[in-house]
Amino acid sequence: MTNKTEKIDYSEILGFVNTKFQLDKVIEINKWHNKESVYKHSKQVLNNLTFILNEIEVLSKKYLKDLIGRYSKQELFLLVPIFHDIGKVKTIQIFDGKTKCPKHEQQSTFETGPVLKHLGFEGAEVDYVQNIVKHHGELNGILNKRNDAIFLAQFDDFKNKNKGVLLELCLHMIADTKDGYYEKSEPEDYEFRIKFANEIIAKYYPAI
Repeated sequence: MTNKTEKIDYSEILGFVNTKFQLDKVIEINKWHNKESVYKHSKQVLNNLTFILNEIEVLSKKYLKDLIGRYSKQELFLLVPIFHDIGKVKTIQIFDGKTKCPKHEQQSTFETGPVLKHLGFEGAEVDYVQNIVKHHGELNGILNKRNDAIFLAQFDDFKNKNKGVLLELCLHMIADTKDGYYEKSEPEDYEFRIKFANEIIAKYYPAI
C-alpha cells in the first residue's frame, strides 16, 4: 500500500484497519466514551491530530521534520491515532454496563507491527509508531494519581523514559481527549489534562 514515492493515505489505511479489526463493532461506554465505537474515536483522534499539527506548524516543522526511514516523524506520527486502540478488540470487558480495556496499549502495540509491515512500512518506521502506541496511555495514567506524593517522581520517570517521543505523547493525549465525551463527563479534569500537556510542550519544546 506504500512505496518510497507514495504519500501516506491515512483514510485508506484507517478503512483497511477498520475492516480487518471491525473497530466499528467495538462500542465503549464509560466516562471517556458515550456509546462510541473505536472506529469513530480513532477517526476523530486522527482529525484532531491533523488539525493540531496544522495549527502548530512552526513547532511541528522544528521538531517533527526529521526522517525515520522514508518518512518524516510527522507523517509517521499521524498513523498513531489509527492504531492506538486496535487492541481494545481483544481486551474489552463489560462490568455493570460500563466498558474497560485493560492493557489495551500492549495489545495494540503487538497488533500494529504486522499490519504496518503488511502495508509496506519498514524497520525504524514501524518501531517509531509502535513506541508511541505502546506508551500513549501512560500520561493519563500518571495524571490520575496527581494528588499522590510520588506524582512528580512518576512524571519525571515517564519524561526521561520517553524523551525521544515526549512531544508526540503530549500531542496525542490532547488529540485523544479533545472534543470527546470526557469534556462533558469530567469538565474540570479535562481542562487540567489539556493544560498540563500544553505546559509540558511549551516548557520542553519552545517554538523559537
